[in-house]
Amino acid sequence: MPQISSFQIFAILFPTITAIPYIISSKILADVAAQNSWLAALAALIPGALAVCSYLFILKNSTSPFPAMLEEHLGSLPGRLLGFVYIFVFLFSTALALRTFVDFAISHVMPGIPISVMIFVTLLPAFCAIRSGLETFARVAEIVLLMAFPLAVLILLLTLQPQANFSNLLPVYADFYDLGRGSLQVLWLLGSMVVVLTLGFYADDRSRIPASVFSVLIFSVLFISFTALISIINLGPAMSTVKSFPIFSMARAVNIGGFIRNIEIILISIFVAGIFIPITLKWFMACYTCQHVFRLKGHRFLAPPTAVIIGFLSVLISPNIHVLFVILKTAAPAFFVFFYVVIPVLLAGMLLFKSLIIKSKT
Repeated sequence: MPQISSFQIFAILFPTITAIPYIISSKILADVAAQNSWLAALAALIPGALAVCSYLFILKNSTSPFPAMLEEHLGSLPGRLLGFVYIFVFLFSTALALRTFVDFAISHVMPGIPISVMIFVTLLPAFCAIRSGLETFARVAEIVLLMAFPLAVLILLLTLQPQANFSNLLPVYADFYDLGRGSLQVLWLLGSMVVVLTLGFYADDRSRIPASVFSVLIFSVLFISFTALISIINLGPAMSTVKSFPIFSMARAVNIGGFIRNIEIILISIFVAGIFIPITLKWFMACYTCQHVFRLKGHRFLAPPTAVIIGFLSVLISPNIHVLFVILKTAAPAFFVFFYVVIPVLLAGMLLFKSLIIKSKT
């Protein structure tokens, strides 16, 4: 049985949540909450904390990892049916992350490259990681985090040019409807922490999991909020909405003394390394869930057939990048919040209710 440390869990979850928001969330949040987009990201801390508490409560009261715990708490047939649905949820999540990266690469980095080639090249490292096992993937995630995260923050700081306009943050007001919509855009990303229901059973010290997961929550929200804040300061809410990838545009415009410039290549390298984590993790979860639902002996042999499904899904998701952003802004938050947050919260509530009944009887 593979063993991973609490820091490795952090190293897996943090890039899974923040890799895609690093280049797209500033645009979507600006479209939803304008100059208060960074506040909307911070507002996601409240429902995010509820989700995390639900995950930890389920983890504490389960003897089997997800999705086997669904059968443990819901019964054999309902649990297996729900687990079967989650296979496609994770496959769709993988395809969505893959398509986001591919559209970014084709539109801004390597135009003219066939999308099938980009999909193959992107899936190949994730395929190798799944075949190598969870421990190897966790070690790679540690390296990616330690190398990419400091550079990601450095790029954000370098984009703050002397001509940056802090007045773009005004007026600050509490429009609860816009803050709610904005926090939903972040909550579905935070919901990726649901995979701790599986990873937690492979931890070498389960007592340290709560600290790791709450650290992921706090750092992820602060990072996404800071990214949105930098975009509003530099570009303003209108331009942040117009740009497909605001952070890339700001990185390309960096010119410090005629010496520090063309740092977008560093951003591309960071994103290539970072996107490997969510694609691999969600793909692993799809294979792992399939193994338990169908009572298979292993999950690694499922990587080749599911790779074909993920590739087709990523192509079929949208005809172009504009439709992709509509999906990321509207359908994806509602869909993934339901499966990643609402269902676990309801399951945690059911377990709490059962425990209270048992205590009252005793």
